[in-house]
Order: sequence, then C-alpha cells, then structure tokens
Amino acid sequence: MEIIRHMSDEQRRELLLQSDQQALQPMLAALPEAAREAAERDEQLWDRQREAIWSRIRQHEKQQRRMAGILALATMAAMLMLSTYHVSRRAAPPAPSQAGQRPVDPDQELLMAVEDAVQSGGPAALEPAALLAEEINRHAKPIARPEVHKEERGHAN
Repeated sequence: MEIIRHMSDEQRRELLLQSDQQALQPMLAALPEAAREAAERDEQLWDRQREAIWSRIRQHEKQQRRMAGILALATMAAMLMLSTYHVSRRAAPPAPSQAGQRPVDPDQELLMAVEDAVQSGGPAALEPAALLAEEINRHAKPIARPEVHKEERGHAN
C-alpha cells in the first residue's frame, strides 16, 4: 500500500491496466471455447425441443386413432341396434286385396306407416315426418264421391 502512495497518477493507471489485463487474459483466452459450448448447448436445446414436439405429435396421433376406432365401433353398434329394431318392428305384409274392395293407395299406406312409426315411439329422426303427416291430414280435402241416390241404385243395369 505504501508503494502505491508514492506513485504518480500515471503509474497507478498503468499498474491498474496491467492488473486488469492479467485478470482478463484467461477470460479472453477461454472465450472462443465458451462460445462453442454455448452454440452446442443451443443445438442440444433445439434437439430436445424437436424431440419433445414430435413426441407430443405422435401421442396426439395415437389418441386420434384410438378415438376413430371407438367412434367406428360406436357407429357399428348403433347401426346394429337400429337394424335390429327395424327388423323386430317390421309389420306383417298386407293381405292381398280381395275383389270388391277399393284399390289400395300406396301413398296413403306410406303415410299410415310413418304415422305408426312415429306414434310407436320410433326414432327421434322421424319426428319431422310426424309433423308433416299431421299437417297434410289437417289440410287434406276429403275426396268428393258422387252420391248415389237410392232411386238410382234400383235402375242400374
């Protein structure tokens, strides 16, 4: 300490500069190696990031395949149940029309079948058809039949 007091300002500055250079020299020498290590660490970080991302993508794809399989299985089960329901609810075929009866109107039969299915608690998908059938029945005009008088019946050939 005593020596430093007897030095001039310029000598003190020079001594400080030399001391700083000696302290910084090892750091400056190690800088290129530290930069390489930092660059390598960054590459390793990106490699880990890429691997983590691909891992999540693969996991998501597995979940999607699993969900697609479950959805396909559920759809098949629903189709099987629906077809079983329709087969069990199938009505007996209509008896052939006998002579002397009116001809059967296929549109009227279809409408009656739709009404029966809706009233029997059928699938919810047929509810609009039931509403349509009610609307048609409300607005349907009765078919005008020519009235046959009792007098005319007796004069028929």
